[in-house]
Amino acid sequence: GISSVAPALVRPELSVLTFVPIIAVWVLLQRHGHLSQRFRDLKSLHGFSHAIGGSLDLDEIVELALERATDLLRAESGGLQVYGHDGVIIASAHVGEGRAWMPTDRDDPEWQQVFESRSAVWLSRAAGRLQLVPGQRRDDALVVPIVDGGEVLGLLLVADRGGAADSFAESDESSIETLASQLSTHVRKAIMHGEMEHAALHDPLTGDFNRPAFEQFVNDELVGTDCTGTAVLMLDLDKFKEVNDTLGHHVGDRVLVQFARRIRTILGPDDLFARFGGDEFALFVRRPAMSDLRILADQILTASYEPLHLDDLDVVVTTSIGIAAVSDDDRDAASVLRRADIAMYSAKNQHAGFEVYREEIDRRTPERLSLLGDLRDAIELGDLQVHFQPKIDLATSTVRGAEALVRWHHPSRGWVSPDDFIAVAEETGLIKRVTDQVLARALETARRWHLDRHHLRVAVNLSTHDLLDELLAERIARMLERHHVSPSTLTLEITESSLLADTPRTMTTIERLRRLGVQLSLDDFGTGYSSLSYLRRLPVTELKVDRSFVSNLLLDKQDEVIVRSTIDLGHNLGLDVVAEGIESSPVLDRLTELGCDIGQGYGISRPLPADLFDAWLQTTDYHIPRIPVPGSGVPA
Repeated sequence: GISSVAPALVRPELSVLTFVPIIAVWVLLQRHGHLSQRFRDLKSLHGFSHAIGGSLDLDEIVELALERATDLLRAESGGLQVYGHDGVIIASAHVGEGRAWMPTDRDDPEWQQVFESRSAVWLSRAAGRLQLVPGQRRDDALVVPIVDGGEVLGLLLVADRGGAADSFAESDESSIETLASQLSTHVRKAIMHGEMEHAALHDPLTGDFNRPAFEQFVNDELVGTDCTGTAVLMLDLDKFKEVNDTLGHHVGDRVLVQFARRIRTILGPDDLFARFGGDEFALFVRRPAMSDLRILADQILTASYEPLHLDDLDVVVTTSIGIAAVSDDDRDAASVLRRADIAMYSAKNQHAGFEVYREEIDRRTPERLSLLGDLRDAIELGDLQVHFQPKIDLATSTVRGAEALVRWHHPSRGWVSPDDFIAVAEETGLIKRVTDQVLARALETARRWHLDRHHLRVAVNLSTHDLLDELLAERIARMLERHHVSPSTLTLEITESSLLADTPRTMTTIERLRRLGVQLSLDDFGTGYSSLSYLRRLPVTELKVDRSFVSNLLLDKQDEVIVRSTIDLGHNLGLDVVAEGIESSPVLDRLTELGCDIGQGYGISRPLPADLFDAWLQTTDYHIPRIPVPGSGVPA
């Protein structure tokens, strides 16, 4: 200040010199301000990547990047868009009027020159929106494509420059290009992370939730909201394997996609649909009453009956549905899914379309699992017992033989009902080992009877799983040889229901058993659906009338008609007829009057262990046929 005023004090005409230091100071301050601002801008540019690099969420990155970009370039409007592989916007953010100025997608024809430029482009305001003016430089807005590996990932736009200068400068052009370059890497990482996360939670074929995502959703619902009126439905396509085997897996995939698309049209906006894999799907729904769940299941069944159109081919795949309502005791998805799965398999086995979970159909309770482990141990240790129930010729009061029946005395449960543990054995594949043990004990006992000169036969039950075993006849042949027992001594009892399972395989096994020389008996006759159609072709030697008809023989006229008709049918076909479940002497006498050949039941004797059966043979009033001693001349 003194140096500026001093010349004017010396001579008035030197007062002009007072402006020199003032102008110099102003210029210095101006340049310092510009340099300081450039330093801050460079610092912001270098910190931009660090600021947005702390997240892999695409929406969060887009919001933060636009905020930093508009602050750095002092823009009052702006927009940032990110595009998917198909060019559709998958994430966007806008400030001010930026939304109205951005393109609709990556294929917008008015923006193709921007997308192809690969560098910043100047835009001008015209007709109320920003437009590209080729060959001219305008300073209303700056836009730059976000490019990575030659692919346009997005678009960054800033407009309406604020602050001291109301227009963008050339330095802003390089700044926005630097921002786009830094942003491209983070956008690519976020897109890849989103794709990986989507793939981890969605089925790649149908695009629906997969099992982990579905279970997580159900777990969150069980914890965070009121689950009253909620339920899980399990869907499984019937005979879908035939589609794959006949038409190929590529057609099977198209069937799954079309089926999923059709089911989605039935569901409400809050229903969750998922594909668990293969031909299995799941639903999480809210309905006010069980009747509404039944209506939904019926709608799905109706939709599945409609043919799926695949080129020139129409394919029909029905479905089986299991319904399990969410209870207050459910703490995670696993328990609900287990019940729905059980109901679904019940519906499939019963050909019922859909089934609501009930405890009566649950064969997978913890108690049954415990029973399975104990049964496996009992088989390994040989703890299963075989009891023998006599079979009597009713006309001559002669013991014809005995039926071998498996029994199990559990160390803590006591006697376990055969219906319980045989069902567990059949479900888990242990039934073959059970059958082998019963056969071995039965043949061993039959050999001892013959050594004691008792001319008796032994009968053993076969399950459906046994008949599906193509090596069954070979196993039995080895057992007969090992125990030195004639095949004619052994009778194998098969049920009508077993004939319905994979008929060609069961018939092949039955034919092999016939050639082996063992006798075959058709058990539980009258309770199945295919007896008459198969009976004329089956190489059986006897029919067993089911106990349900025999027990009420004296009380129900219709049961007596069924028993009499069965006896006449068997005799006309040249077969012996066996009545099981004889509980009293009057029933035995009536069966004798009707011409029944053989009887067994508690009215004659309960099943006995082998040693007690031997004692019964010594004390019974029934005649015991003897094997004659060679050369004695004594008839049997």
